[in-house]
Amino acid sequence: MASPRGESAAEDVVERVDVRLRVEDLRLTEVLCCRAEARQAGALVQLLSTCLSLPHLKYLKRVRRLPAGAGDGAASGQVLVLLGPRDDVEGMAPADREELERLSHEVRPEMVPSFPPNTREQFDAWCSTWPLNFRPPQGGIKTLNSFSPSELSSMRSFMHEALGLASEGHRAG
Repeated sequence: MASPRGESAAEDVVERVDVRLRVEDLRLTEVLCCRAEARQAGALVQLLSTCLSLPHLKYLKRVRRLPAGAGDGAASGQVLVLLGPRDDVEGMAPADREELERLSHEVRPEMVPSFPPNTREQFDAWCSTWPLNFRPPQGGIKTLNSFSPSELSSMRSFMHEALGLASEGHRAG
């Protein structure tokens, strides 16, 4: 279906995002992660993609290098793998849980950003907490800050009414 501007309806859909969120507004959520050998990370991620998909956390990368000073794990080729929220991990099927334990070491809690970054500045700042995927809003921030067609229509009608009242007031003296 075409819009009045001749564009398809799919192009008219704009994702509304609160762009007023500042870099310092970062909120963190606890998830469970595990240490694993870097060479096992691929098999572990493949297992997790089938038994613990995280559509609500898709902005988080699954694998992270161990931070410097994290003990001998950083030097021995180990990585940190995001498993998911505690309830999801504890609800895994027993066979999947056994495979997870075979491929990994030491399950531990980690803090990650609670929501995806909306701006490049947020992305750059929040990546120090946990590696993120950044997908700029479709159409850019300018599109997000613009008004919807219904909002524009309402504003126009209010402005016409205000202008009419101003004219009447001017004529009345």
